[in-house]
Amino acid sequence: MKILCIIPPRVHAVLPTLRDEICFQDVQYTPFPMRIARLAGILKLKHEVRILDANAMRWSWEQLESEMKAAGPADAVLTKSAAGLIRHDLKALALAKKLFGSRCLTVLIESVVSPIYPERFLNDFPETDVLVRGQPDEIVPGLIDAAAEGRPWESVPSIAWRDAAESRVVVNPDRPLDKTLDQLPFMAYDLLPMDRYTISYLDGPMHEHEVPGIRFRSTKDCPYACPFCIIGSGPGRGYDRKMKYQDASRAADEIQHVVEKYGLHGIYFWDETFTINKERALALSDRLIERRLDLAWRCLTRIDCFDAELADRMAAAGCRMIEFGVEAGDPKDRKLQHKNFPDEVIVKAVAEAKRAGIRVNCDMMVGMPWETREGLQSTVALACKLPADNVHLTMAFPYPGTEFHEVATRENLIECDDLYERMLDTRVRVGHKGVVRSRAMSSQELQDAWESIRGRINRTILRRSLMHPWDMAEAVANKGMVGTLKILPRAARKLSGALAGA
Repeated sequence: MKILCIIPPRVHAVLPTLRDEICFQDVQYTPFPMRIARLAGILKLKHEVRILDANAMRWSWEQLESEMKAAGPADAVLTKSAAGLIRHDLKALALAKKLFGSRCLTVLIESVVSPIYPERFLNDFPETDVLVRGQPDEIVPGLIDAAAEGRPWESVPSIAWRDAAESRVVVNPDRPLDKTLDQLPFMAYDLLPMDRYTISYLDGPMHEHEVPGIRFRSTKDCPYACPFCIIGSGPGRGYDRKMKYQDASRAADEIQHVVEKYGLHGIYFWDETFTINKERALALSDRLIERRLDLAWRCLTRIDCFDAELADRMAAAGCRMIEFGVEAGDPKDRKLQHKNFPDEVIVKAVAEAKRAGIRVNCDMMVGMPWETREGLQSTVALACKLPADNVHLTMAFPYPGTEFHEVATRENLIECDDLYERMLDTRVRVGHKGVVRSRAMSSQELQDAWESIRGRINRTILRRSLMHPWDMAEAVANKGMVGTLKILPRAARKLSGALAGA
């Protein structure tokens, strides 16, 4: 079959769009389309595959349409979307039907909205033939094989599809998830504009450095099932809370291929909890050290899955930034969010990373059902005490299927008539108006607190940076004097705002 994979155009022309599993973000770097690249690497073993990345190429919709025409007729068109971009991104599938006819199979990969509302979704978006309800690299190859062989779609697990003959939507049973990652082929780098992709990592307080690189996932899933996270929401989204690991040498092989063939030296490990298996994280670090790869990489992990030994080995392997999920300042609230560790353990983990030369971002959250004004003050106090380079504060969002959503629904805390409609067009978690009240605070009070706390934390980090002139020295070393001068106006604006709010 002839398969065309499409990454839709940017939402805003100036900044690239990151379509991750939970929602979209406007980012400074140009994100590598990891899930499509992994899937295309499998599909091209048996089929003719092309990828059009309008996001990386900065194409408009008109330019994308022209490129689709040039690519020629396709038997199947696949695209990926995220909450907040559904109507925007599905123009790609509408174009496929327009250019290639109604017989062209259109497939959507999206993790938040469509797996939970398959009937409503397919009825609302007739340009979509099939929804993937699981990990695309495990589900889509079977779907494409069935289409090529003329087999009924009832035989394909973990999809939802429209039965036109009977005017109904069919949701097929979920399949057990595969635990083997080592047998996967390399991602389809040869089908993508590899000179376009970058990652970024913190090289100073609240500032990121951009380098040529890709996002890369070497594990799947996470056992913790935090109440706000879609991973704990069931197999319909492609998770079962059982970790799957790629062998350290296998992961290093692919990273080495990217470095040597394409000259990229940045890796953003997209693993949910990179160091959950300490021995494997150490082994992967050792493999990267042994191969003498020129790498700068970042990862995400948990506070209680990190120590001094990991800090030193990861730094030696090129780790430049770690993101820790801290979530709340009150230990009781953290326990409810499955982050059962005391303040001193958090401070120690951040300090160990900084000692090893690794920059740190801490993720925190406002708006869970148990949120109180006292708890918010604890969040501010902890955030200002941490020696982190950045604190990313988000507004909690009750993704349907999560424990958070179940609690908020049961206690009548949701102040939104239709979450489905909200998730189609709204960038949730960052920049959206709160849709949930807590047991003690209204949604507006939580919204106001979120905005106020963000400002207080940012002012603290900026003040602290003034006391550490070596941060400026490091910026000069990384960017050169000209590059540093370019960022000074933005830094001055931030500083002015911080001092004004002092």
